[in-house]
Amino acid sequence: MYAVQLDVTPPTGAPYSQQGRATYRDFFAMFQVPFKAGAAWSMQDESGLADVVVLGATLAARLFPQGSAVGQTVSLEGRLYRVTGVLEPWSPMPRFY
Repeated sequence: MYAVQLDVTPPTGAPYSQQGRATYRDFFAMFQVPFKAGAAWSMQDESGLADVVVLGATLAARLFPQGSAVGQTVSLEGRLYRVTGVLEPWSPMPRFY
């Protein structure tokens, strides 16, 4: 897992920069990351290098205030990603990752 800084283009409004983390799907189960909706991407998505993403609850609410982000697409760095899950707020201590 590593830190990323991406330009997010919301469905309406101006693009903005957002920090995040890039990881493999096993990260979520390994660290028991809580999901608010959806789940990590599938093994098929990962092996096929599909453009998929899991969003934090705050970002998901900002991008899709009218409903669920799961199944929607979001533009990151000008590339469309399918949202497979939305996380509950999660801030482990100590930060072991």
